[in-house]
Formats: sequence, C-alpha cells, structure tokens
Amino acid sequence: MSCLLKTVYMTYFLHEAQYGRSAFEPFRDAERVLTQSVRSAELKDGWSLPDNDCAIIETILTLHDRQLDSVPAHLLATAQERLNRFISSDRISPIPPDIAVDAATP
Repeated sequence: MSCLLKTVYMTYFLHEAQYGRSAFEPFRDAERVLTQSVRSAELKDGWSLPDNDCAIIETILTLHDRQLDSVPAHLLATAQERLNRFISSDRISPIPPDIAVDAATP
C-alpha cells in the first residue's frame, strides 16, 4: 500500500510539473481509495480493493507508466525530491484539497 501511495504522489508531482495545478481529482480519488483500504486493514477487515477502486488505481498507474516513458530526467528527480520532503513532513497529503467541496462543507 505504501508503494502504491508513493506512486500516486509521484504521478501527481509529475503531473503538476507538466500541467500546473489542475485536474487533481484522479489523484484525490486514488488517495481516498488507498486510504480506505489502509483503514479497512487496520480494522482487521483485510487488504482489498473493490473492482471499481482498482480501476481508479489502474488509471494512475497507466498515467505513471506514460510519464516514465516521456518526462525528462530532471522532472523525475524533482518529483522524487518532493516525495522525499513530503514523506519526511507531518503533512497528511501533498494533493491540495478540493476548494469548491471544502467551501460548501459547513
């Protein structure tokens, strides 16, 4: 699960480096799915991903494969540095919250 989360974050960092701060929803969805799986395992319900959730992770892994095939090495190095800083921090997620959803929540 840790490797999958790291891959989601690397993919997010590379996406942000290429396209700016936009289209975060697939990354939020993947993070949510993996976090739910971790919580389930902590409750002794076992490690699993429902089929719909697997599709969300597959989308991120496919994107990451394309990124690894095409992004310059300096972007990979920068994304890895960002991942290492995030892992060393106390932050819960490097992915920005959905402002529209957060603003609507009382």
